[in-house]
Amino acid sequence: MEYRPAVSSGAAVAAAGAASKVLLYCLVAGLFAASLAWIWKGAHAGAGIAAGFAVGTLNSLWLVSIARRAVGLTSEKAGRFVLVRYQLRFAVTAVIFFILVAWGVFSPWALVAGLSGSLVATITAMIRMARKEASKDA
Repeated sequence: MEYRPAVSSGAAVAAAGAASKVLLYCLVAGLFAASLAWIWKGAHAGAGIAAGFAVGTLNSLWLVSIARRAVGLTSEKAGRFVLVRYQLRFAVTAVIFFILVAWGVFSPWALVAGLSGSLVATITAMIRMARKEASKDA
């Protein structure tokens, strides 16, 4: 029995590139947004936005990891794999937000703003990567 990776090297390289691009965009956008919030609303708001960005960035990286691992599976297995992992990812994110809000660590508005900002940064990174890929093929 020989070892065969679940993902082809091309898909693995693309997923690694996507993860690094998402991380870069989220870090830059998160630092910018947290700095603005810190200046405009104070340290607590800036820290809340930074925490929301951190949770959102980890959420997006987890999403890329799930997609990368599902590519090498058969369609039946991939469907179950993705469904269970997506629900687990959502539950973990919800629990983290619940704990941070219930314990009064951060304002829910700052956390949601940071999470939303990280989603916008993730979508922006993916669109830019897709446009770059499309321009190579044309």
